[in-house]
Amino acid sequence: MRENNEDAQADMDQTVIGIYVMKTQSLDVDQSPEDVGIVVEGVQVLQELEDFGQACALLFGVIYVLNLSYPSDLRTRDFMCHTNANNTIKR
Repeated sequence: MRENNEDAQADMDQTVIGIYVMKTQSLDVDQSPEDVGIVVEGVQVLQELEDFGQACALLFGVIYVLNLSYPSDLRTRDFMCHTNANNTIKR
């Protein structure tokens, strides 16, 4: 378990902006994840959110409040969530 947490933290450190969802491997589909949060430039700016939907809504608020620019190498239709092996969701 420790290696998975370290891998997830390393991924978050390299994330420009994104949402993460931390789950245990034994977690059932109907159970809540351990943690849901938002990462901006490798820093967890929001943690312990209720669910992914709330994180999505708050992500747009964070972008607006911090007056962040949309990355020039991305287009609007490319805004998707990707999940890696550690169940960390990121852009």
